Amino acid sequence: MSKGNRYMIKNKAKLFELLTLFTMVVGTVVGTGIYVKNNELLVETGNPIIAIILWFVVGMVCVGIVYVFIEISSSTRKFGNGTVGNWTKLFVGRKAASVCSMMYMIIYVPSCQGIFTVLFVTYIFKIFNVVLPPGAMFSLYLFIGISMIVIFLFINMYSPFNASKKILIFGTFFKFIPLIIALFAGFILAGPNGAMSNGGLNDQSWSTSDFDPGLFIRGFGGILFSFDGFIYIANAQKTAKHKEVVPKALLFGMIFVAIFYVLMAISLFLGSPDGTIENILIQVFGGKGAGSLITNLVSIVICFIGINIFSYIGVVGMQSDAQSRVVYSKGRNIDYIKAGYIQMIASIIVFTLFLTLGFGLFSGNWHGFQTSIDIDNYQNLVFGHAAKYVGIMSSTAACFGFSFITLLIFSAIRNRWTNKVEVLKIKGFLPVAWVSGILLATFVILGIYTFLVPIDVYKGQTSWIESSGFIFLLLLLAGISAIAILYFIQEYKFKKDPFVNGFEGEIQPEEVIAKKKVSEVIKIVKAKVLRR
Repeated sequence: MSKGNRYMIKNKAKLFELLTLFTMVVGTVVGTGIYVKNNELLVETGNPIIAIILWFVVGMVCVGIVYVFIEISSSTRKFGNGTVGNWTKLFVGRKAASVCSMMYMIIYVPSCQGIFTVLFVTYIFKIFNVVLPPGAMFSLYLFIGISMIVIFLFINMYSPFNASKKILIFGTFFKFIPLIIALFAGFILAGPNGAMSNGGLNDQSWSTSDFDPGLFIRGFGGILFSFDGFIYIANAQKTAKHKEVVPKALLFGMIFVAIFYVLMAISLFLGSPDGTIENILIQVFGGKGAGSLITNLVSIVICFIGINIFSYIGVVGMQSDAQSRVVYSKGRNIDYIKAGYIQMIASIIVFTLFLTLGFGLFSGNWHGFQTSIDIDNYQNLVFGHAAKYVGIMSSTAACFGFSFITLLIFSAIRNRWTNKVEVLKIKGFLPVAWVSGILLATFVILGIYTFLVPIDVYKGQTSWIESSGFIFLLLLLAGISAIAILYFIQEYKFKKDPFVNGFEGEIQPEEVIAKKKVSEVIKIVKAKVLRR
């Protein structure tokens, strides 16, 4: 084969890998978040134009974060797990990594799993037009919801790389069909009924003329939820044959995703009365009746995919953290089945708690379980209160997840001076890391602030003690307390039964540990011989 032909084949292989990685980035990052969080962002900012600006700003910062994580993820390019927990262990320390793992188990996975579970049940109720007293609706939500959590965790416990992966692959392609339809339909259907022009819908209101500076610092939690998980694509360099194409593919992919989200937001605000994909699709498929049925069926499939994704993260993530010796286990390992049962307990408790609060607490026309079935807009009130606190906590969970990503970024900056962790250093890392880290820390703080001070409190429409902000603070403190209790219990067990190899640093394969032991024995023997 001539030199020219070899060069051509190599270039084609590089191009193919670049396109493959680009597709993987888009497929991974463009997730189910846009389906459930665009309306939340609209309500929190009170202005669709501000919401679009925030989509763009966060998207561009995420592009920078992906670039930074190319260096961070290179720490596990040879061996070890490419997870937030393991990276935290390497760059920060094992104790911080243990806190991270606890947060994912207690708050992140149950909350994110919970929002899709609640919406799954809601769309079923919409199809069959279920209207029952609050107590009966609560019981059905609880029974169907817990059943879905258990079923999907069982799938991921016993078949994480077969049945679950098939669902994930199907979901990667399926979720784009409604998105692409909605993207074009929003621009075509743009008119006075769209959120950009209608000033509000039902009990929600917004305006395109209100540019109060305080509105620009709201809504980050929902956007972070939509971008959540993107850092794992940086770990693609571990399996890439042509390492030089990885940065280009990741950056081009993230830029595409950021632009796509902005275009989706513009389209939805122009064509949907409340900024949701659901209401765009109802118009596309012929309004109420058949259109509503098709839309609800599509939404059920999207929720089905969302529940599976977070069940997979819960099971595989915990097993991976145990393997990295971040989570204590007496047998030095937690298999998928044991991880699934642990996650199941946490998810059911959290789901039940949030659902009970949503149904039981008074808010406006909603009088808890005593609410009359005959009041106006009863069904929508039920749906809204069922998802109220699980929706808030799912966005908060994303903020918590990104707080550890922020910690990792600053630890990676410090690593440039300490060289504690061996990494492949990339050009322009420090300026990009500093800017991305500072902005991300700001987004996380403001994301939590949004829920501490809800929009109705900010606008003076209600007192803070009567708002969801007070309940959110209690939930936040309860979550942090639960993490702290489990953390100290685990530390006590670590102290009584410590791990020996790879506990504070990078996990090493058994053969590396064995070679080190042999080397140490040889050194001892040599030293004894020399003494003689």
